Amino acid sequence: MLLQFTFVEDHFMIPDDPLGKRGPHLDNFLRKDNRCSITISSFQENGSDASPTETPGIPRSPGETSDLKRKLYDIFPDQKQRIDRILSDNPYMRDLNALSGLLLG
Repeated sequence: MLLQFTFVEDHFMIPDDPLGKRGPHLDNFLRKDNRCSITISSFQENGSDASPTETPGIPRSPGETSDLKRKLYDIFPDQKQRIDRILSDNPYMRDLNALSGLLLG
């Protein structure tokens, strides 16, 4: 399996959920002992729509929001007002790449 990546300005970014929202989190994807055991069917059959980057019903903590805001400010220094709005409009989103995508879209 390949790990897709992207560059935003001079930042190298990889997704928290490289095989999609029903797939394993990046930490599990990169584990050596799991490399052979991860199959597409194992996460496609999972009935859960919950993404590891978005926990339904549990908004980000103020600390998580502050950390994401700082990272996004570093990547997009001229878009602070838009970053604040996107973080406010998406209180459950924790994936830096997904939030960056919203800023770029």
